[in-house]
Amino acid sequence: MQFKTDIINGNLVIIAILLLASIQSGWSFKNSDPLSFISITLVVEPFLDCEGTPIIARIGNLEEFTSYYWLLPDGSEVHNTDLTITETGDYIVFATGVDGSDNELPFTIGQHMTLPDFDFMVVDSVTCNNDVVAITFDPTNLNYFIDGVAVDDNLDATISGGIHTIRAEGGGCFAEEIVNVPYDTLIPFVEIMIGDITCENPEAQLSASENPEIISFNWYNTLGQLFISAPDAEIGEVGNYFMIAVADNGCTQTFEFEVIENKVYPEIQANSENLSCENLQAALSVSSNLDEQDVSWVLGGIAFDTLANILVDEAGNYKVIVTDPVNGCMTDTVMTVSSTIDFPSPAIDTTSFQCGDSSATLIVTSNEAFLTYEWYDEQNTFMDNGKELIIDNPGTYILETTNSNNGCIHFDTLHVLDFRDNPDEFGFSYQVGCGEEDVRVIIENIVGGVAPYEIYLDSNPINSGDTLQLLSGDHIVTIADSAGCSHDTTFNVQIRPVLEISTIQDTTIDWPDSLDLDVAYNRDLSEIISFDWQSTASLSCIDCEETTIRPSVNTAINITVEDIYGCIEQRTIQVDVDKSVEVYIPNAFSPNNDGNNDFFTAFASSKKVSLIRQMTIYDRWGNPVYDVSNIPINEESVGWNGRQNFKVLEAGVYVYQIVIVDIDGVTKEFFGQVTMMDKR
Repeated sequence: MQFKTDIINGNLVIIAILLLASIQSGWSFKNSDPLSFISITLVVEPFLDCEGTPIIARIGNLEEFTSYYWLLPDGSEVHNTDLTITETGDYIVFATGVDGSDNELPFTIGQHMTLPDFDFMVVDSVTCNNDVVAITFDPTNLNYFIDGVAVDDNLDATISGGIHTIRAEGGGCFAEEIVNVPYDTLIPFVEIMIGDITCENPEAQLSASENPEIISFNWYNTLGQLFISAPDAEIGEVGNYFMIAVADNGCTQTFEFEVIENKVYPEIQANSENLSCENLQAALSVSSNLDEQDVSWVLGGIAFDTLANILVDEAGNYKVIVTDPVNGCMTDTVMTVSSTIDFPSPAIDTTSFQCGDSSATLIVTSNEAFLTYEWYDEQNTFMDNGKELIIDNPGTYILETTNSNNGCIHFDTLHVLDFRDNPDEFGFSYQVGCGEEDVRVIIENIVGGVAPYEIYLDSNPINSGDTLQLLSGDHIVTIADSAGCSHDTTFNVQIRPVLEISTIQDTTIDWPDSLDLDVAYNRDLSEIISFDWQSTASLSCIDCEETTIRPSVNTAINITVEDIYGCIEQRTIQVDVDKSVEVYIPNAFSPNNDGNNDFFTAFASSKKVSLIRQMTIYDRWGNPVYDVSNIPINEESVGWNGRQNFKVLEAGVYVYQIVIVDIDGVTKEFFGQVTMMDKR
């Protein structure tokens, strides 16, 4: 409590200043008559709550007064030690002190309408596993109600799904909020595939479509017993089953299904033939009562065909398997294919026409009595029968042999060669070294005669590929065969000269000029394989007969020439580059506008000098009178015209400083004197 004191007419006056205390302790007020030291101590709550709950006002120092009463806002009075207040307004308490003094203390009662500030949290959704979820409240010093039902003092509460009203009460005031507790009871989508028990699959294949929201697939047998928890399952017995899919929200979906058996075997009919000389391929076929069938033919344990109708040319036991593609059931049978084929295979002594022969004889050396023979020429014209045939000409002959026991016929084609011709056709070539007499002789593709052959060169025996010492001129090649026939052919051999090349001598060129290069040689161009120019500087062509080079430094150029005979020649050319720059700077000029020597500048080859970087003119006292930068060389019109700031200077001697830049970017500086002549 805080007091303010003052002195009026010599008396101490205490004026109570109202201070707000806590709601629990209430407010206290003091007041006193100016002529008395007795003051009223008032204890009262300053506010009614939201519901208008009565509050009590009382005098705290009641023993100091002999009488008192309360003046209400409506003007009525209450004579009592305590006052029950149910309305807001301005009140006054009057009291007479034991000292006879009159005291009064006014005060005002208001109403506290602050609504409770609260929060709550629903921690989850209602699922198939949980029909209620927890709810928490903050702060914890309020009273809470869910749909009008009070929450216990520990604030342990649950709430069901749907829309609810949450109410918080405190200080006589209350606040409400609406909450919608979500449901998570959606049953996820699942499909299942149910297979049959078949010959191919003795266990029915069961599968469920996977869904990330499904946490388990539970398959139950005919007794309701769980036998596997997985998306896929196998069942080996027929009957009624069911599967329960469980989602992560606890919701389930149940599927009832029946497993049946499909093991019907195909009924087949097979037909076969046997092999004979009249029937060299046996037809095998199979059919069944199926609309669609898979067929497999097997011989010796190896499957070789899948058609229903096939032809075979080998005797044996053929197994055919017919499979129902729907259930995998198979039926098979075995068919035996026999053969009476026994083709005759006579032994024949063939012959040929040798040098000097006028006829030849073909002879069958077999002695089987049941074989008969007929001879035909290559036009299939009958010639004779029996075991021998005498012929007058080489060519192709046919022997027909018949086995009289089974009627099988065999044909032999015989080629009688004529080796009476001389070996008069062959390929001859030779390879000569570069200017040497060593000659490699090659003989190939001999036509005529009878191999093996012997080769002679100028009556001396040789082998193809031998290297010989030969001179230019004619040489005789003789080919002799094993039948004693021979043939001579004359060839001319020429020994070629050494490959020689020539080009320019070593030289010097001005930079940046280019140089044309070529090479001369003692061969036809058709005999040259390659030109190869090599240099550190760039060449316009490295494999041409001619090339161009533009070196920036001294360089060597190598030229290599190779011909078709394997000869290689090389030359080296040294090319030096003259980079010296000659600059001409006049020692006098006459700027009189007569068209001659009116300007002062520097002159040089524009091929070597790119520009004048700086040109400065000084008078005889060293003062610059003209300065210019980056002007072209050889251009008089951009030089000095004898003026400074458009003013004509006096004739006389001036000093110049000139910096030029060559095309390599190198700068050179020149100093000197120039005389400006009289302008008249």
